[in-house]
Amino acid sequence: LAVRMGLDEFYGCAPQTYHWDHEKYSKNAKDHVLNFYMNEVFPDVVNARDDATGEKRPYFVLLNNGFMRGPIYKGEFTKNDKFVNTPYKQRFSYVKLPRLIVERVPQSANIRPGVFLA
Repeated sequence: LAVRMGLDEFYGCAPQTYHWDHEKYSKNAKDHVLNFYMNEVFPDVVNARDDATGEKRPYFVLLNNGFMRGPIYKGEFTKNDKFVNTPYKQRFSYVKLPRLIVERVPQSANIRPGVFLA
């Protein structure tokens, strides 16, 4: 069934296990899945360049903490692993906002329980 549904499609290899534990999150935790996304995935996926100059510009990523259901285990990563961890359609949308507005988001987000910033 997995072969028929294409769930064995190989996407790549994880060099280590990346844990997903909200309570143990730290910006310094090299083995946390959120840091993997922030340090390895988003810099390649988010095109944060100025349209006119082509220079890199800072960006701010806001995620729903339900975007991922579990860890990424060391070794092969297949379509099945992606489906188990992120069964939802993954879309990245963006808007350009003035820096003054973006700088206020962390303060507003932190006042609600269950919200944390990376």
